[in-house]
Amino acid sequence: MAPLVTISQGKIGYIFARDGKQLNPAQVLASNATVQDFQDVEGFLKNGGQRGPQRRILREGTYAFNLVEFIVITEERVYALSLSREEADTIRGMAEVIGQRNGFRPVVIKDTDDMVGIVTVHDGPSLVQGEIIAPIVGMHPHRPRPTIIVSKIPITSWRRRHARRQLQVLVEGTYYINRLVCHR
Repeated sequence: MAPLVTISQGKIGYIFARDGKQLNPAQVLASNATVQDFQDVEGFLKNGGQRGPQRRILREGTYAFNLVEFIVITEERVYALSLSREEADTIRGMAEVIGQRNGFRPVVIKDTDDMVGIVTVHDGPSLVQGEIIAPIVGMHPHRPRPTIIVSKIPITSWRRRHARRQLQVLVEGTYYINRLVCHR
């Protein structure tokens, strides 16, 4: 019997798939463009789910995951069934990186802080030679309009974002951001 996965209020959980299609060499995280329900393993695999760390994160709540297929990393614990030594090392490394980036909590920017957040993305196509900041999401003539909303700013599927610093900044608000692919 496997436990239910619980993400505490104001916390973030990260998903790692043990099976699925291989990531492309340029990918850091799985796309999740065609897969949105991690509680449906059959649908995940049939719809092209990729193995490895996932772009989508979990917000507070209780989830019924098949822990043979998915590993869930939270600040409090790792939800998994029988990890191999290699998997345990990988997951421990991911948890350390997330913890160092304070990634188990959302980014909160208060108006009284008089600050903006600068996001650096570590996945996606490289910038054109000579550019140092990625264009605003949805403003690039050859890129689709934003499809996913993260708090107050529009975000496309991260695979469509350019790698490196983003022109679009985070202003006052709460942002649930996958810190394996970007940090502020």
